Formats: sequence, C-alpha cells, structure tokens
Amino acid sequence: MPKRSCRQAPEAPRAFLNKLFSQSTATSTSKAALNRLLTTIEGTDRGLSTSKADCIIIKDCFEELEAAGNRGGTEKSISGTWRLVWTTEKETLFIIKNASLFGTSAGEVYQVVDTKEGTLQNIIEFPPEGAFIVNSSLEWEGNGRT
Repeated sequence: MPKRSCRQAPEAPRAFLNKLFSQSTATSTSKAALNRLLTTIEGTDRGLSTSKADCIIIKDCFEELEAAGNRGGTEKSISGTWRLVWTTEKETLFIIKNASLFGTSAGEVYQVVDTKEGTLQNIIEFPPEGAFIVNSSLEWEGNGRT
C-alpha cells in the first residue's frame, strides 16, 4: 500500500476544530455552534447521507463560527493529518459511495496538511492495501485560512 506522507496519527474532528476555534476565546454561542455542527455531521456517513435540513444546519453553524471571529488556528496547528468526517467534495463522495464497483470498499479518508511545505494530500484508503491519493499545493493566508 502506498505510504502516507504524514508524520503523525490523525486527530479527531473535535481536536481539529478546537485548534481552529480556540476554546479559550470561544463564546458560548460559538461553542454551541461547534457542538451542533459536530452532532449534525456525525450521522451523515461522511456526507453521503446529508439531508437538505442537515445542509442548512451545517451552513448556519459555519456562518455562526465565522461571525464569532475567534479562529485561533495557526499555521503550525493546522498542519497535520486529519480524518475526514464530512465533505461536499463530489469526487471524494463518488469514490466512497462507488468503491464496490472497483471490487473494494472505502476505508478511512484523510487530509494531510503541511503549511510549511505548502502541500496537501487527500487520501482514500482501500483496505487491505490500496489507496487513492491526490496531491496538491496550498498557500497559508493567515487567520486560519489556507
């Protein structure tokens, strides 16, 4: 199986979001939005079964978190290996949903972010020994944005 270029184990979604939205500066409103976001995406099979109602809740949560303006993510804290728990990215969802057409099933899906090197990898694992990897570049813009 192709080896991931990551140097660390993936962090849980809550850990990732806590890095982006610093809990020390989070308001009760932004903490509630973060909890509502995580609760909503838990039941969507990584985005495959997201309902219209879920999309509205997710969008509202993102808007509330953006409005709170307490993105505490730093270039260093955003770098890492992150397990995908939800996406709207059509190609990723297609591969996850249709892996059986290729005689396999999708395993874990990761995003490896390295802001220092300016690289980004999307990785879909196909157990026991396959993976689909897309390499790309990114540029750090500051204020929690890449």
